Amino acid sequence: YADLNHFKYVNDTFGHEAGDRLLVTFAQTLCRVFDGSHAMTARVGGDEFVVILKDVTQGWIDEAWQQVELDLQEESRRLPFCYWITSAHGCATRAQGDTRPLEDIVRAADHAMYECKEAMKRSAQVSSTPGRKSA
Repeated sequence: YADLNHFKYVNDTFGHEAGDRLLVTFAQTLCRVFDGSHAMTARVGGDEFVVILKDVTQGWIDEAWQQVELDLQEESRRLPFCYWITSAHGCATRAQGDTRPLEDIVRAADHAMYECKEAMKRSAQVSSTPGRKSA
C-alpha cells in the first residue's frame, strides 16, 4: 500500500492540474518498477495505490521500493514546479497456506503504510531540531 506525501499541499499550492500530474507520475513509476507477471498496481482512491505481488521475496520487495524512491527523485527534477516527490509504503504478506482474506492483507499493508508515514514525520522533526546536524 502506498501514497504520496504532502499531496494536499501540492493541490493547494500549485493547483489540481499539478496534483493530477503528480498522480500520473506516481502511477507510472509504480507500474514501471512493479511490471511483469508478478505484480498488479491499482489506484484505490485519492493518492493511494495498492501493489499486489505474487511469488516474490521480501528482499525483492525492499529493492523495488528503493527503486521507486530513486525514480521519484528523478521525476521530481522534471516537474514544472518546485516539489520533491516522496511516498510512504507499507507491506503485508500472505504465505502459501495462509487462509486470511486478501482484504485483511491489504488492511495490514495500509496500517503499515501509516506507521511508515508517522516514522517519516518523526524523522523530519528530529532532523529539523535547532542545534542538531543532519546526517
